[in-house]
Amino acid sequence: MSLASVLVFLIVAVMVLAVGCIALSFHCLFRTGDPRTAGWVIRTYCYSDDPRAYPGTQELSLESLVRELRFSLPPCRTNGVRYYSPAGIWGEDLMLTFKASSYCVAVFLESVGADESDKYVSTGDDVPISTPLVRQLGWDIDPHKMYDIYDARTSEVTSFDIVVDRNGQQPVVYLSGMRY
Repeated sequence: MSLASVLVFLIVAVMVLAVGCIALSFHCLFRTGDPRTAGWVIRTYCYSDDPRAYPGTQELSLESLVRELRFSLPPCRTNGVRYYSPAGIWGEDLMLTFKASSYCVAVFLESVGADESDKYVSTGDDVPISTPLVRQLGWDIDPHKMYDIYDARTSEVTSFDIVVDRNGQQPVVYLSGMRY
């Protein structure tokens, strides 16, 4: 093969990739109507239009992410359910928050394998969830308050860091889950 034919092949390959990204970008734009979804879409994800999803969440429903991470949402009434799942190449990440009764939170913690005997208490400046991500999502984790911290697994490849704020009238759960 000559150098010219290799160059032609590379140019065509780059053009095909660019056209594919542009087409996917327009697909995301027309599907959601949101121009933020029409940017550089090399990850091949559109953003979710679920009102519970934080901006930038990949186009997967909360229910499908929960299935992928092998746990269940609480079987009782919750308030303020919000989630974030960035497009990832190694697995699925999920950030989830909700408010619920103490009983409901206990049922949820048991369902994800969080053991009360392994719980530890920490201040908000020492929770196991990324501080920049907590800020990005606007989670109200105060560095001066105390929080219950749990580490849980639903399988060998799925783990959770769970922070429970019991300082208000209703507990607030902040979950960071990963399947790798």
